[in-house]
Amino acid sequence: MAILTGQAVTLDELLPLLSDYRILRTIEPGNDWQFGGATAVVAYREEVNGLVTIDTVDRPWPDGMGDQSEPALLGGWSMGFFGPFTYPGGLRRAMEQAWGWPEAKTLVPQHRAFLRIRTTYVLGAQPGALCRPSDCDPRHELDFVMGLAQRLLKHPAALCYFNPNGEVVASANKLGDFVDFYRKRELPPLDVLSNVRLFNLTPDWLLMDSVGCWQLDMPDHEAAFPAERFEPKDVALFLRNAALYLLTSSREIKDNDTMDGPGDVRWQAVRFSDSITDPPREVLCWLPPGSESIPEQVTNRKPAAATS
Repeated sequence: MAILTGQAVTLDELLPLLSDYRILRTIEPGNDWQFGGATAVVAYREEVNGLVTIDTVDRPWPDGMGDQSEPALLGGWSMGFFGPFTYPGGLRRAMEQAWGWPEAKTLVPQHRAFLRIRTTYVLGAQPGALCRPSDCDPRHELDFVMGLAQRLLKHPAALCYFNPNGEVVASANKLGDFVDFYRKRELPPLDVLSNVRLFNLTPDWLLMDSVGCWQLDMPDHEAAFPAERFEPKDVALFLRNAALYLLTSSREIKDNDTMDGPGDVRWQAVRFSDSITDPPREVLCWLPPGSESIPEQVTNRKPAAATS
């Protein structure tokens, strides 16, 4: 996760905000900012070398993620230093699809630096250490990191929260409201971990999708539908409910499974190996019954491999 800031922030300014956490050590910045600026190492699950690093970067978020002319940035992105599921253009898409926070379009471009929060199980470990322990719990990880993000947002230079893996931006107040809402229900705060987005497929068809469910080891969802038949707000709620169903149920949604959805009809799922929109990912695509003239970009895709 990241905190976008209006100006550069020093590590010394951040440490008082983290007084409730155990800071194991600090690390001086390396030669390549892409891999880590001045860093604080926070204890997480020490029995399996679980740590969280917080580093400061004195430049805007690199949304293009580099090319052959920027090999260090390209390498940092490809190795996951900007998030394991981050894809180029994610901040731009997060701004464009920030339906619950319209101020994002004017506030986010004002950022000049950022703070980066990352989990790791290999920092300082012996060669051959597991990247993830066998009992790795993404919900527990995300809850811990979210708590750190909320603390860092108290810095006066902090502008907003940014989750590049789910392409979500949120103000400190919005983030706190969602975290409180979900915590009371003992669920991870899906609205600030994953985004739900709206696109025009054709003049008559819309697409809504989620991005970021992979942080919880789940596929993302798409819903393609005739614009005149359904309200986007109802479809967005359906996608959230489908994600919650996968999160809380031991059942898997398979090809041709159906689920109650908007319009009081049962929508049908098809699993595709590629998504219609960026970032590229496997998705469960939902279609309402009785649909005609489905756009080719929905149907002309490679089915995902069946799982046992």
